[in-house]
Amino acid sequence: MRLAQIGAVSVFALVILTGCSSAASIDTADTESSQAPSPSPTPTIDPGPVALSTEEAGERYLGIVCQRNGATERMNQAFIAGEDEYLNGGNPDAAAVKAAAAEVLRLNTMQIALFDDAYFTWPDGLDAHLSNVRDSSMAQASTFNAVANAATYEDAYNQSVFDDPEGAKSSQEIRYQLQLSPDTTASCQGYETTTEALHAEMVERNDYLASFASEE
Repeated sequence: MRLAQIGAVSVFALVILTGCSSAASIDTADTESSQAPSPSPTPTIDPGPVALSTEEAGERYLGIVCQRNGATERMNQAFIAGEDEYLNGGNPDAAAVKAAAAEVLRLNTMQIALFDDAYFTWPDGLDAHLSNVRDSSMAQASTFNAVANAATYEDAYNQSVFDDPEGAKSSQEIRYQLQLSPDTTASCQGYETTTEALHAEMVERNDYLASFASEE
């Protein structure tokens, strides 16, 4: 029996024994009822895990990788803009290259976090390939960081590039299994800001669900 119910029964018994007014009994019962604990609210977000269909997985994969792909291409273009000058003995300004690399590094970190997100389960046969692409992103992070912090264009230009044929192969295998175009440029049209959106959504969801877990 709940505390509120016990309180109500006690007050009723007291009224019978002492002849107190019914108004007093109602007031007291209301006070006792107000002290009863409220039931815990139910989260409005599915606590997961959430299984992705092939179509949903394809959309999510492009959302995870495309924004960083675009930023990497802009970094490459920044290198190209100063390459002729550098190869002819000049000292190009490294500012554009460094800024582009810092943006790639920022998005690369978000990409890794989204691959690590256990809230979603992917279609069968993809886990190992997703892990390869994720690990490739992690290995490339040191290169992006070195370029972003290079003192000169020459220092940035001569950074060793991590070569990962296994990660590249897995990327195409994922696209094949999810029925996505193998063209990593054309297929990314419309996904220019999706990595940031997915990451913000993940952070908000995790914070929301954690607040319910702490109340249990």
